[in-house]
Amino acid sequence: MGDDRANLQRLVIGGLIAAAFFLAGWRLMPTGGSWDALPHILGGMVCFVLGSCAFAVPLARWLAEPWGSLYFSNRRASGKAPMYGIPQAKRKKGMFEEAMADYEAIVRDHPDELRAYVEMMDMAVVDMQDLHRAELVFEHGLLVLQNEHDLRALKAMYRAIASRITRRRS
Repeated sequence: MGDDRANLQRLVIGGLIAAAFFLAGWRLMPTGGSWDALPHILGGMVCFVLGSCAFAVPLARWLAEPWGSLYFSNRRASGKAPMYGIPQAKRKKGMFEEAMADYEAIVRDHPDELRAYVEMMDMAVVDMQDLHRAELVFEHGLLVLQNEHDLRALKAMYRAIASRITRRRS
């Protein structure tokens, strides 16, 4: 909404500037056709060109930006996305402590990233057989996560993951 308003404002300002140039060009253009009037004719033409440019640039932006944003968004990501591939690869290779350190780095950089907490809890229970470590990750997630939906999901995932270790013991 703010971008649309700013583009419309630029268009109106460009239109006013163009109108001033067109008026100046019209006033400079002579009615007679003598060679003495050549500087006035050229001056009038320059005013028409400048007025056209003053209006064409904001008009083109106003018309093209909604369509161009379909392909080239002017919004940038607020930061880089967390990289899960490296800790997942380390986990598959059995390098659980190194993978856990990488997930902890993801949590440090992206504290609201639910997936990292779930991955750490799952690895602690399934691969490391350490329910206490999974509890610590779960408690940390409860303290850090802000989104109510994420908190509910974290609790549900913890119950599901923790039940895997209790089922094995029986």
